Amino acid sequence: MMANLTIIRDLCKKRNITLDKLSNRINMSLAGIHRILTTNSTKIETLEKIADVLNVPITIFFKDQKLLSETEVSKILSSNEIIYIGNTWNTFFEKIKVYKDYFIWKLISLADENYLVKYPYKIPNRKEIILGEGTIARISEMPKENKNIPFSKWKDDKYKLHIKQMKFLHEAFYFTLFDKNIMNITDYIKDGLIQDGEILDYWDYWEGLDDKYKQSM
Repeated sequence: MMANLTIIRDLCKKRNITLDKLSNRINMSLAGIHRILTTNSTKIETLEKIADVLNVPITIFFKDQKLLSETEVSKILSSNEIIYIGNTWNTFFEKIKVYKDYFIWKLISLADENYLVKYPYKIPNRKEIILGEGTIARISEMPKENKNIPFSKWKDDKYKLHIKQMKFLHEAFYFTLFDKNIMNITDYIKDGLIQDGEILDYWDYWEGLDDKYKQSM
């Protein structure tokens, strides 16, 4: 991910904040600030603190940012590629696992290419971006082997935990399944043929939404 941290110095001048004052505000040594400017690199958590002190969006530090639209996100689960992959498995739950692995892998791959990913449903108080700058930065730090194997086969490490905690990512996956009725999932649920707690929890939330917030794309 390409970043331009040298602009920190200019932003400080515009806001009449010395580098020494900035270092104190983010609890870092002045030498640490100079190291960031010299190496053009730092942790995303540190960059978030700097952006907060300078009162700027963190996107200001990133170049060539691209945006994957909500329409494109919703189409991931209806691509010919994933349909072919799904057809190689027999049971419904095997297919669900493969679909989720593909959905997560696809979005991680796009984030690795510096794409921001928009949330595909217009839900009140829902953030517009489900994969933003912070997530992109963390994904860029992931080992390559994680990006090349299905999410379900990742080792139980901090990277898997981070993805598990991305509620909107999993929510977007299940809502797209319901919205498109992929594999007739809504019919199975309504007929009482699915007892999986995670699926049913997301289904209850989906069913409780006003139809005007759902997107059929």
